[in-house]
Amino acid sequence: MHRAARQHARSRTALRDSYHSKLEINSLPSPLPIPTRSNLTYNKANGPCRQIREAPRNSAATRQRPGRLLRRHRLRLPRLRRPPGPRRQNAGRHRRLPFLPRAELAAALAFVADHNIPIQILRTNELENLDYQRNDAHRCFHCKDELFQQMEEARAARNFAHIAYGMNLDDRADFRPGQQAAAQHHAVAPLVTAGLTKQEIRTLAQQSGLTLWDKPASACLSSRIEYGRPVTRENLSQVEQAEEALHALGFPQVRVRHHGDLARIEIARADLPRALSLPKLEAITAAIKPLGFLYVTLDTEGYRSGSMNDTLLASSSILPAR
Repeated sequence: MHRAARQHARSRTALRDSYHSKLEINSLPSPLPIPTRSNLTYNKANGPCRQIREAPRNSAATRQRPGRLLRRHRLRLPRLRRPPGPRRQNAGRHRRLPFLPRAELAAALAFVADHNIPIQILRTNELENLDYQRNDAHRCFHCKDELFQQMEEARAARNFAHIAYGMNLDDRADFRPGQQAAAQHHAVAPLVTAGLTKQEIRTLAQQSGLTLWDKPASACLSSRIEYGRPVTRENLSQVEQAEEALHALGFPQVRVRHHGDLARIEIARADLPRALSLPKLEAITAAIKPLGFLYVTLDTEGYRSGSMNDTLLASSSILPAR
């Protein structure tokens, strides 16, 4: 009986070997080529597409079993990478702007997306301007001069009639050298033309159902650095991180004024009683000191717009920028 079983097994092995010796993969109706990076392209309309080159019928690939050939295709399929194009360029438009808080940029982008407002972000180069870095009384002029120059180029490219900015009636009462740059570039101020104050603008925004009607004001991060101290990416980052920490502690309207080793914190007067508790003061110190400040102080006058200009307005040496 054992001899008969062995003979039966040898017969089945011989029959299988005979069958596979006659089986040719090139008898398949459509031999599968092996895709490589050289025969893969990207089609803008249809996405990834494969330019197939038929493998030679006597190649090693065609002599494999169908299952092994399919597995080899699956393992060797290269990972497609989207080439540089419009989508990748758009994704890079919102890279870090050192003088603009990231939260403010994110909020602006969310607002225009919600209201289907077209947007183009202009990338200015203030930090490459030595006059801007010097941070004297006319820093704001050099900042706006760079901005309006780029806006003028964008206006001409799109055949717009004017460039505009958001000055309102209240802004004319403060020291703002950027308004001089606006005048030189013939930028219009529709809110001034309409005779609107900040409070009136907020009221109109609320009546229109805009969620940002009560959003706290937020100026350029460079305005937090004391005059005469050079503006650098490092101290801009210090200010941004410090204000983010204060927001996380529950203070929505704040300014962290950068005086070198000292951080002078301005908090809205309505929030000062809460800030002056000992546990809260300890939390503020623990959040601000690790950012590179040796001393942390709380301004007892609270938040006030443009407080860095107090030292300038006391002097008569302010001359127009050239």
